[in-house]
Amino acid sequence: MHIKPHERDFSLSQALSRVQADLDSLGWRYRLDQLALGEGYTATQCRLEAGDGEAVESGAGSGKGGSDAAMVGAVYEALEHALTGSLSLPDLDVRMRGVGEIRSAGDVTPERSFEKLAPQHDARIACLRYRALDGGRGADLPLYLWAPWYVLPTREAAGRRRLLGDTVDYGPILPASVNSGCAIGATEDEALLHAVNELVERDALSLFLWRSIHNDLPMPPRIALSALPRHLAHEVLRAEELLGRSVYILDLTTDIGVPVALAFAPGGEGRLAVHGVGASLSPRVAVERAVSELVQVCLVRRAHPDAVDGTRAAARLAAHPRLLKCAQISGERRLDEVAPVGELPNERVNSLPASEQLEEVVSRVSWAGMRVFAHLIKKLPNGTSVVNVQCPGLDKFHLILQGNYASPGPRAKTGGAR
Repeated sequence: MHIKPHERDFSLSQALSRVQADLDSLGWRYRLDQLALGEGYTATQCRLEAGDGEAVESGAGSGKGGSDAAMVGAVYEALEHALTGSLSLPDLDVRMRGVGEIRSAGDVTPERSFEKLAPQHDARIACLRYRALDGGRGADLPLYLWAPWYVLPTREAAGRRRLLGDTVDYGPILPASVNSGCAIGATEDEALLHAVNELVERDALSLFLWRSIHNDLPMPPRIALSALPRHLAHEVLRAEELLGRSVYILDLTTDIGVPVALAFAPGGEGRLAVHGVGASLSPRVAVERAVSELVQVCLVRRAHPDAVDGTRAAARLAAHPRLLKCAQISGERRLDEVAPVGELPNERVNSLPASEQLEEVVSRVSWAGMRVFAHLIKKLPNGTSVVNVQCPGLDKFHLILQGNYASPGPRAKTGGAR
C-alpha cells in the first residue's frame, strides 16, 4: 500500500486516505465485493452509499490488479462514475450554443458524430468550456460527447434538456455518446494523464479493428513472451491457465507514439473472445494493464456468467458480417501469421511526475496533428479530481464492440499508421 503506482503522485495508502476524506465531505461511504481466483488474481467491485444507506446514483466501479490496487481502484472508479453521472449537472457551467456556431468554429469538426447534427443548424446545444492542453485557444464542446445520461430518450432526460434550453434532437447520435475521456485522480494532473491515455488507447484499438479485422490488412506486431520482464511473462502464463486458452500480446501503437498493448484470448468453441487494452509511455506498463484488464474481465464473467451475452451484436450486425467480425474480434486465425517481436521498445519517462508525463503525451498527440481539450468536472476538498478530455479526430470505431453500428473515421481509413 506504500508503493507509488505508475503514473500516480501518491502511494496507494495515501490515495485511499485522500479519497476517503473526500467521500466523507460528500457524506458517502463505500462497500466492496472482492472476486479472487488464485494468488494475485483480484477484481474488486465497489458501490457507494449515502448516509441513509441508499445507493448513490451511478456510484459503482471496479478495480483490478493486486488486492490493494484493486480495492483503491474500485473506490476511485465508483466515485468517478457518480461524479460524471446526472448528479454532476447542477454543478456544470453549461452554456448554450448554436449547432451552426459550433460547426463554424471548427474545433469539433473532426468529431464525426457531430456532423450528423448538421441539418439541425439552428438548434441550441448544451456545451462546456474546455481549455486546450497544448496552450492554445480553448473551445466550447458539446456535453453529449461524454454524458450518455444527458441524451437518453426518456422523459427525465428530455426534461433536463428542456430546462437548459437545449433543442437538439439527439436521436441520430445516441450510440456516439459514451463516457470516454472521463477520468479520476488524486490530483488533476493524474486524472488528465489517464484520460488522455484512455483516448489514445481506444483510438489504437479502433484502428486495429478496422484495418486488421475488418479489412484483413496485416496484423500488428506480436510481442514474444521472452520480450517481457519475468514477472509479466509469468502473469501472461497464469492468465492462460485461468482461461484455458492462449493469450497473445499485440503492439497496437500508432503514429502518436504512446505505447498501446492488446492482451487477446481468442474465442471459438462457443466461447467469446476476451481482451484487455493498456496505454502508457512505458510499454511495460501498457502490457501490464492490458493483461490485468483481461484477467479482470474473466473474473467478472465467471462471477456473473448471465451478464455475458453475445447475441446483441449478432442480432444488430447480422446483415454486416465484417462489422460483426469486428464486434467479436474474430481474428484468431491470423494471430500466428506475424513472427513475434523479441524485445519491447525502450522505457520512456514513466518515472516522471504525472504533470510531466501529461505534457509528453499531449505533445505526441499534437505532433500527430490533433488538439487535446480538457474540462475539470469536479475537484473535491482533498484534491480528488474528475475531468473530461476530448481530442476530436481520434477514432471511435471501437464502439462496434458494444454491438453498436459504428463507422470508422479518417484515421482508421487513411492515417494513424506508424
